[in-house]
Amino acid sequence: MSLTSLIPTGGEFCVLRAQVVDSLIACCDGDSALLYLYLVRQGQAFDERTALRELGMTRERFDRAVHTLTGLHLVTTPSELQQKKPSSSRPPRYTAAEM
Repeated sequence: MSLTSLIPTGGEFCVLRAQVVDSLIACCDGDSALLYLYLVRQGQAFDERTALRELGMTRERFDRAVHTLTGLHLVTTPSELQQKKPSSSRPPRYTAAEM
């Protein structure tokens, strides 16, 4: 009997890109994989304190998993989001030569 025949069918789907799954497998870090699955499932409802409790992770394990996921470019930290935002709300000005 193959393992795939043991996977239950029915219910909701959470779909992951194969590249993401390959990255999670290659990093060999169960905490990172678990946290990523939790993030995908929770979406915008994600709460760090709740995640720590529900996943049974210490702060150290959680931080290490976040570090791994950011290193794999699978998640972005709030500080990285702020760095990506333009520093000015005004549109850029172009010279005639640039146009």
